Amino acid sequence: MLFKTLTSIAKAPPTDKLATICAAQNISLIYISTDYVFSGIQGEAPYDADSTRKPTNFYGETKSKGEDSVIRAYQRADGTGWGIVLRVPVLYGDVEFNQESAINVLVESIWKAQEDGVIIPMDHWAIRYPTNTEDVARVVEGIALKMISTPDKSKLPTKVQFTSEDHFTKYEICQLLARILDLPINNIKAHFPDHDTCRGIQRPYDCHLSTKGLLDLGIDVSTVDFEEWWRCHPSALKK
Repeated sequence: MLFKTLTSIAKAPPTDKLATICAAQNISLIYISTDYVFSGIQGEAPYDADSTRKPTNFYGETKSKGEDSVIRAYQRADGTGWGIVLRVPVLYGDVEFNQESAINVLVESIWKAQEDGVIIPMDHWAIRYPTNTEDVARVVEGIALKMISTPDKSKLPTKVQFTSEDHFTKYEICQLLARILDLPINNIKAHFPDHDTCRGIQRPYDCHLSTKGLLDLGIDVSTVDFEEWWRCHPSALKK
């Protein structure tokens, strides 16, 4: 509970303050949010930008509050369109430490699984859409240029979404990376965590995002192929 309280204090007020300052000065702001603002209940996806948000975990709740802070700040300043929320799924790419990404860190699990006597359970239930950070950077640039070139900002959407269409469970990602490394993963066991709901842990199943808003703006939503990126970046697979 203390961790949740401190995280809320750390995330929400600074976002609100920054958005308020930017809105008052007619400064454009792009707020990076997450697909976890949606429930991810089976059968609901894909989610449009204006779909009802219903986060099932604390991370999604804090990002949802951040979205509200940005949109409200610009509405109060009569600056709708100057602030845009960009939702993205789990990210991967060039990192200094694998722990920076929930995808890159799986490389460590593969190497750990080469040790005798090690058993690593790996989620084989929830669907993820790993998206490369370079693609996200390109989209952010496209949004920024669109904001600059649009005289009447009120015509711009307040929320847009970007995602790769490549989709896997974490276990399937481990299988793919192990195949590239030519390593066995007998010690990584597929895990189906449905029973976690009994302990009060709620996990989204599929939070696939619709990219229609970006397409309507004429912004390129193509992405690098997930497997191709890893094959072209062998250094990212080092132990």
